Amino acid sequence: LPDETRPSPLAGAPSPALEQATPEQAPPPAPAPITEPAAPAKAAAPGNKLAEAVLEAYSGRMAIFSFGEKPVEGLTAKNAVGHTPGHTAFLLESGGEKLLFIGDLLHAAALQFPYPEMCASYDRDQSQAVISRRNILNEAADLNMPVAGAHIPHSGVGLVAKSGDGFAFTVVPPAR
Repeated sequence: LPDETRPSPLAGAPSPALEQATPEQAPPPAPAPITEPAAPAKAAAPGNKLAEAVLEAYSGRMAIFSFGEKPVEGLTAKNAVGHTPGHTAFLLESGGEKLLFIGDLLHAAALQFPYPEMCASYDRDQSQAVISRRNILNEAADLNMPVAGAHIPHSGVGLVAKSGDGFAFTVVPPAR
């Protein structure tokens, strides 16, 4: 592509072509998905300057979805509330393969896989976090489905197996 139409390599910086585009020519921004259970949290924003700024930035561009729906084709929203209202795991399905993105379902993998009832102090609803953690990890173990998590060491991707009252995690090395 010519330089004036190529996207800028700088994150968040528009290309020169987009800088010259009129609002009518610019593509509309994609809606930011937000789960139905998190929607009430929007009402709690008044007075919270950070929340107000984020909501203002996405004003008119939030797409509300419910658990079980596919906000994007091939990606199913799964209930993982507890860490935060509306915390969501996403099941990616493509070409007959599956990967479950668990986000912040656990924060101390070495402790919370074997002892899923342990909670981080910042889990907003600890009893619900334990329920969600057990449900999601049971499903991953039962289906031998790989998971990817934000706070899992190494590649952050692996397989979950039932082990006693908890779970064991085995890292899946990255494909070469």
